[in-house]
Amino acid sequence: MPQDKRRLYFLLLLLALSILLLIVTIIGTYTDTFWIVSLVAVFALGLIGAISPIWPLPGSLAAFLFASLGMNPVLAAVAAGIAEPIGLIVYYTGGSSVEKALAKIKGYSRVQSWMIRRGGTTALFLSCVIPGPWNKPAAAISGSVKYPLVKFYFICFAGTMIKCLGYAFAGYIVFKAVS
Repeated sequence: MPQDKRRLYFLLLLLALSILLLIVTIIGTYTDTFWIVSLVAVFALGLIGAISPIWPLPGSLAAFLFASLGMNPVLAAVAAGIAEPIGLIVYYTGGSSVEKALAKIKGYSRVQSWMIRRGGTTALFLSCVIPGPWNKPAAAISGSVKYPLVKFYFICFAGTMIKCLGYAFAGYIVFKAVS
């Protein structure tokens, strides 16, 4: 992996952690160590879930789980919403490095031409909003068609935030119903 990409990953991770710490500081109501650890856990589960192809708990479900335990659903969604797109950058860079192998997959050229002609923003956004395994192949294809990385992150962030907010508020409704 080139040195510039490592620096970019590190900077994105620092940015996400800084935003997370800023949110915790601004809110100020969660000075209890348990809630801060919970917030970091949601972030870590979202990051691991997005990077790993076999991890059973994506960030959106982690947001649901922690919100169902009484965590602020907005904070849980923000933590997972920041982490998942960072993890998808792994698939993005993987797609850009294995473009020739992807070209051998049936239907890939059709999807590739569609992403090039139409920009791919809608497909990428929908792959992040709709629950399922769609976001990882979409991230790989985005990398293979040289989709701009910053635009990729923000489109994934927007889609993931919507999905995570839905899951987190559903978890919070469960918490309110039980308590």
